[in-house]
Amino acid sequence: VRIEGLALTRANLAQIRRTVGYVFQDADDQLFMPTVHDDVAFGPTNLGLPPQQVEGRVRDALAAVDATHLAARAPHRLSGGEKRAVAMAGVLAMAPSILVLDEPSSGLDGLGRRRLIDLLCGLPQTRVIATHDLDLARAVCRRALVLHDGQLQADGDPQTLFADPGLSPGGRLEAPHGMAAAAGATAGADREVDGAHRLLRRAATRPGDAGDGDADVAPQAGADAAGHRPGDLLGNRAGALQQFGRD
Repeated sequence: VRIEGLALTRANLAQIRRTVGYVFQDADDQLFMPTVHDDVAFGPTNLGLPPQQVEGRVRDALAAVDATHLAARAPHRLSGGEKRAVAMAGVLAMAPSILVLDEPSSGLDGLGRRRLIDLLCGLPQTRVIATHDLDLARAVCRRALVLHDGQLQADGDPQTLFADPGLSPGGRLEAPHGMAAAAGATAGADREVDGAHRLLRRAATRPGDAGDGDADVAPQAGADAAGHRPGDLLGNRAGALQQFGRD
């Protein structure tokens, strides 16, 4: 394993830890100081930075996650979305070049999730996200890797991968909302076409009048004296389909 060109060894572990910031899945496992300000300042302070630089990092990190107004609040009194933002501020205050996030959207309501996506899209750091939220992955990531039972199943562009109906190993992933809706619309259109084909086949084998619920085909202008049989519509000949008296 190499991180920014460095092999992961005990000798350079401290340097790598400064490079990579990890945001826990449960923000309560990450927040432990009396106030939000103290929590965000904890990391830079332990790096041995001078107080003025620590304050600058705290200010910038809270501003980056739109949480400046929470600085004096106790972390345990924040909402789930606020805790997630503050936990991320604590990591950003360490100035990492790589962010690792574990299920960052879990437990968030719709508004909190949208704010998180907007925040992640605006960050300059490299982001490595472990998630089952494919909508978030599609919005934030340029590359997706699908893992199942410790094995790599797919690797590529999220838009392409998530459009594959065979993507989900073991049925554990749901297609992004927009793609699922498109797939449902396509399936509905296919069902309508299949229904029309069955109707035409029935009309071809048992012609009736338009009033008994069967399909009746009226020949177009220029048809021969016998007209077209209803089944001709299943081929390439022209005809007008009427059912229940409607064109």
